[in-house]
Amino acid sequence: MRSLILSLITLATLTASETLPEGFLRNSPVFRGPLGIGLAPEGSYRTAWTADDLLWRVDIDLPGWSAPLIWEDRVIITAADSDDRAVICLSLATGEELWRSNIPLGDTGDADLEIDSMDARWDRILFAAATPATNGRQVFASFSTGQMVALDLTTGEQQWIVSLGPAGPNTFGLTNSLLLYRDLVITAFEGDEQYIAAFKAESGEQVWKSERKSATWSSPLLLTTPNGTDMVVLLGDPDLSAWNPATGEQLWTIDILSDTPQYAVGPTAIHSEGRIFVNSENAGIYAVNAETGEKLWELEDLDCGFPDGTSMLVHQGRVYQFHEECIAVLNAETGELIKEDFLDDVATYASPMIIGDNLYLITFGGVLVVPADPELEFNAIGKGFLAGSIDASPAAAHGHLVFRGDNVVFAVGTP
Repeated sequence: MRSLILSLITLATLTASETLPEGFLRNSPVFRGPLGIGLAPEGSYRTAWTADDLLWRVDIDLPGWSAPLIWEDRVIITAADSDDRAVICLSLATGEELWRSNIPLGDTGDADLEIDSMDARWDRILFAAATPATNGRQVFASFSTGQMVALDLTTGEQQWIVSLGPAGPNTFGLTNSLLLYRDLVITAFEGDEQYIAAFKAESGEQVWKSERKSATWSSPLLLTTPNGTDMVVLLGDPDLSAWNPATGEQLWTIDILSDTPQYAVGPTAIHSEGRIFVNSENAGIYAVNAETGEKLWELEDLDCGFPDGTSMLVHQGRVYQFHEECIAVLNAETGELIKEDFLDDVATYASPMIIGDNLYLITFGGVLVVPADPELEFNAIGKGFLAGSIDASPAAAHGHLVFRGDNVVFAVGTP
């Protein structure tokens, strides 16, 4: 099992040792794990647990939708409402609060921000919707008030804070999670302006900024192509675009969604072996050549339908989409539908994970753990208890699973 996971990590990153901080691949330092594609680091993880098996549970006074991070013995979350913002560090072992940094609005925040998603719960939790990032020394976080901040991971001391701009008429707030590339922090911004930009991790100084024309609530993805080209890709409405993460130069862009009008683009891209895979509600699943931006295949008709927020998985030449109660499996090379199966539980907005050879599917009834091999049928080999409805994507590292609800964080320890 260890050799399988390490080989997958090697395939997916190629030049990761040159672009990622030491320790990055054994932790969960960005949205959807170290590679941003839902693949957990190696470790021994539970495949079933009850409420009594929770390692710890902590109530949080401020809400949020951002995913948790794990770095060695620490868990990082962001939380905010219309008045207050905080970055909170917990012990992975006990859930004890190690530090809390309250982020003032000051002159960097948008005091006039109003989130109006037409859902009262969403309006409450979307002030902290973007997942933070850590390089093992610093924590970087952004809030829907248009602020991005850097903190010391050990102490929580604020190092710098910048204004990304007025959030403006943004229905869902800033949901675009942060990326790290070498000594840069990369973020997409959706507000009065639409852009993607990079900032120096040490100082917050802006290094580059590239204007966009496609609205998005998706998160950017960092990848290295088989030919060694580093790029950041981001899906919007209607374009999928790629940029050089060092300079901001746009490498290519392709119109994906013009023929399928979108209310909001939420799912984040995934990649494997030189292919980028994206999906979106009322549209389909698409594969694009990472080097050229050429569309390779599309699938626009599924009984499962397509989600407006949940991201996909790719594993051993197969693409997996979990939406509502349906899981679809496609051949990653051809787009051929391998299997479509309806389960007994309904998916939340949390994106699934691959741990070893199992899929971890987050549902309203708990975490379903099923074999990734479609020939084995998607019968659960285990089920995990969730302390409430979980829409934030989980974090996994060191044999631990960390989940975040609106006002709660809890952990499942090693078997």
